[in-house]
Amino acid sequence: MNIHKMRFSLTLAGVFVGLLLLLPGDAHAAGYLDPGSGSTIAQGVIAVLAGISRFFRKIKSFFVKSQD
Repeated sequence: MNIHKMRFSLTLAGVFVGLLLLLPGDAHAAGYLDPGSGSTIAQGVIAVLAGISRFFRKIKSFFVKSQD
């Protein structure tokens, strides 16, 4: 096994272990949303939509010539 394959395998193993550590330890999670969660979710959705809109506008402006 060459050094690049070994390094990739160790990196992949490290990422896998890191993801396992991020998983919740309690299997009985309560499905409770506090009153502020709705506005946080709405802000997240608005931010995602604005980001997608800006991204596609930049791509469009790259391919379409300016009328100025």
